[in-house]
Amino acid sequence: MRSVIFGSLVLFSIQAWACEIKNGNFESGDFSEWTNFTTPNGTVGGDGFPLHVDFDIKADGQVSKSASFKVGQLSYQSKGASLAGGGIFTNLYLNEGTVVITLDVASAYSSPKDRRNLAGGLFEVLLDGEVIASHDIGPIPNNTTQRSTIEGVTNIESGMHELRIRILRPFKSLPHDHAPRQYLDNIRLEYKPT
Repeated sequence: MRSVIFGSLVLFSIQAWACEIKNGNFESGDFSEWTNFTTPNGTVGGDGFPLHVDFDIKADGQVSKSASFKVGQLSYQSKGASLAGGGIFTNLYLNEGTVVITLDVASAYSSPKDRRNLAGGLFEVLLDGEVIASHDIGPIPNNTTQRSTIEGVTNIESGMHELRIRILRPFKSLPHDHAPRQYLDNIRLEYKPT
């Protein structure tokens, strides 16, 4: 009897950390459960973006469905709030506790001018409007792909919460521009109640 109770407690403890983000890996073939957004003077790439593409987000030879963006400014502004772009968000109901959010990101760049791009993209994870994690790709060499995994940890109260993934660049990014492409995949959430 004791082993059954202990086994149940271990199982409950493991399950307490699991919280599904619906369509967090984009394997549904669309962006259901997510809403697209742009910042002021921002773009996510023009008509049709974000795209739903096959991409090797971890450089392990495993291609999976990913979200693809081409973020930046609509019209170039060198002063003021020059970072612009957009991303996606979803709403989740969570009880009070600690939340760990992780996601895989990448930026790919290729230009016929054979020179680097100064901004591959700043990836940010926001929960209820607060940045809890970020990763700046920075300058990206021509014909390369830069990859990373982002993790953010925060405490929350019970209720509805907005999870937003924002990608920003300080340069123009129109459909004909040779700007970097940004990718998201495997958005995961682990939760531990208080």
